[in-house]
Amino acid sequence: MIMSEIPINEIFYSIQGEGPAMGQPVIFVRSSGCNLHCSNCDTNHSRHEMMTNDRLIFRINEMLSRQNDNCRVVITGGEPFLHDWKEVMTCINTRYIDIETNGLIKNNDSEYLEMFRYLVISPKKDSIPSPQDRRDYFSNWKDLDNVHFKFVIGTQPWMYLQSEIKECIELYELPANKIWLMPGGAERHQLDISGPMTWKIAMRLGTNYCDRLHIRNKGK
Repeated sequence: MIMSEIPINEIFYSIQGEGPAMGQPVIFVRSSGCNLHCSNCDTNHSRHEMMTNDRLIFRINEMLSRQNDNCRVVITGGEPFLHDWKEVMTCINTRYIDIETNGLIKNNDSEYLEMFRYLVISPKKDSIPSPQDRRDYFSNWKDLDNVHFKFVIGTQPWMYLQSEIKECIELYELPANKIWLMPGGAERHQLDISGPMTWKIAMRLGTNYCDRLHIRNKGK
């Protein structure tokens, strides 16, 4: 029997700094490997450990046992949908399991996708360049009840502008209540500039605003 393995970059306990579960206690399970090569990637893909599902389940449950029932598990990457998490998800001791993905790998197993409490999609602008690409991309996800879209706002080429978020709402019919606008920046002084700008854009468009609490508070 061949046991499946997943390349794990790191597993750690923290507070969710971004998106719809912002501010809540979480155990991050960060996988290695991605289908993109983003210049702003925060994962060191050269460093990982191959873990069987059994070992991964044991490790996560051991960490969960030290927390209260409110603790979430967030599966992230890299690109986590390069790997199959179904067995792991059915065996870990929490009702709150989220996944953070670039959204370019669509799994058609609706039962599997519905297992996630929050399915957080972070669209990478350079990977969906044409209007038809964007229409196809968003139509793959927007009708799922547990989906949330997280856009990074800023002036760098890979970040989104207000006009592009407005286009997503009007042309691709993304519900504003499922959109989270996050200021770009990896340092607090950068967020001090991009935060107020993003806040105002979220107010104008009627979307959600999320900060980067781990950066604000020098956390991980």
